[in-house]
Amino acid sequence: MGATCTVAGVPLEARITSLRRRHRSSVRPFFYFVLPPALLRDAWLLRKDAADFAAVLAPKVHGTYHLDQATRAMALDFFVLFSSVASARGNAGQSDYAAANGFMDHYAAHRNRLVAAGERHGRTRSIHWPLWQDGGMRLDAEAQAHLKQISGMTPLRTASGMHAFDVSLALNAD
Repeated sequence: MGATCTVAGVPLEARITSLRRRHRSSVRPFFYFVLPPALLRDAWLLRKDAADFAAVLAPKVHGTYHLDQATRAMALDFFVLFSSVASARGNAGQSDYAAANGFMDHYAAHRNRLVAAGERHGRTRSIHWPLWQDGGMRLDAEAQAHLKQISGMTPLRTASGMHAFDVSLALNAD
């Protein structure tokens, strides 16, 4: 297809600015895939300290904001955020993780309003991903069995996830 795909992690602000400069003159399509590390510090909300809460929020909140700022003038076809099903369902001990992903979901709606006003380009999506079978967050067999027992969920296979990604881009939603 002739497109360039770059995987970027945190810290994002400087890296995204550098990537943007490097590819600004390129005539090939350019896709940013930002995969902020999922940081979990599980504990009940009343037992979390502010520093841990902020550390869990930072990759997704700052990453989303800085990526949008760095690409605000680019003619993107789409801007996709990789949220988590935890933002909709919650998970015991992960209020901060749910909040970080919820931020991404609401930012997608905000960014789509900016697109409608002509201030951004590209449809924005925030996808509530479950645990991926081949992803970076892994559960041992016992934890997977427990997850299936209490929620009916099993880790998503990569082929199914890629299909879901394609379908999500065609939907008329944030």
